[in-house]
Amino acid sequence: MEEFPFTLSFHGGYGGEHLDLFLDLDGFSRLITFGAEASLWDRLQEGGKVSFLRKDDHRRVYLEFEGEIDGKGWIRILARGQVRVESKSKNIAGCREISASLQNGKLLL
Repeated sequence: MEEFPFTLSFHGGYGGEHLDLFLDLDGFSRLITFGAEASLWDRLQEGGKVSFLRKDDHRRVYLEFEGEIDGKGWIRILARGQVRVESKSKNIAGCREISASLQNGKLLL
């Protein structure tokens, strides 16, 4: 199974509140980013699966950033750790939608 770092953040104060899922596939490229409705955070915390939709890639700073985003609201980290990809053939960068769950501190895709 493949593993790599992730950060799940809550983005508020700009448009609708939502979750941003930042994936660091290789340690140097822009972050592969997916989003979901903020209300789904409770389901994730309970171990349930949540669908995330692909967004534009983000700068690497968002792996650790919390605070005000100039003209775009604010962001707060909810969870950080390792992603575990259950299928070796899964091409995360090419996915338009992914399904994820949090289990024992790991994000499972």
